[in-house]
Amino acid sequence: MSNTLNALNDLKGYFNRLDDKEEFSTDFYDEVILLIDSELGIEQLNKSFGFDVRDYWNYTQNVSGGYVKFSAYDCLLLMGEGHRRTISWSDNGEQPDNEWLYKIGFPEGSYVFHSGHYLQDLFQEFFEELKQYNPKFIDTANKSLYFDYNSAKTIVGEWREIFNKYKSKTSEYVKQKEIDDLEKKLNILKGE
Repeated sequence: MSNTLNALNDLKGYFNRLDDKEEFSTDFYDEVILLIDSELGIEQLNKSFGFDVRDYWNYTQNVSGGYVKFSAYDCLLLMGEGHRRTISWSDNGEQPDNEWLYKIGFPEGSYVFHSGHYLQDLFQEFFEELKQYNPKFIDTANKSLYFDYNSAKTIVGEWREIFNKYKSKTSEYVKQKEIDDLEKKLNILKGE
């Protein structure tokens, strides 16, 4: 166990052994225990997934509630029937069994790249590239991928670069489409 985990466990033990818990307000005591439990959970996730979740964006954590949200597109989730979190349309019909998974999902599909253009083929190419990182579960209908500890270690640091590559391709497409449309209008005005 890391020094941080040991220190947090020691602190939690101290608070639990206090004879006179009334010297603290109940709210303060509950908040401290919740914070310690949350940090212990984060440390365990860091150890399991092999990356420090604090290094990735502004995260919202509720480890005891079974999630750590990094952005609108990625999070860690405690999945399984016992946690009332299942995959809506798992491609192979299988479901997680009470396990932490790293989820990357794009419910808006290709609109994620540009709200005015739905470039389905480009999004499908992007989604297929992400699948190369071996997700444990795939929900194609909801455009979501679920990665276990091993495969999450790689994709967590790379998926945003892949995303930006396809966002750039979308921008190029949109610019070219606007150029083509303006050239058509110009030709109409010229009488061609």
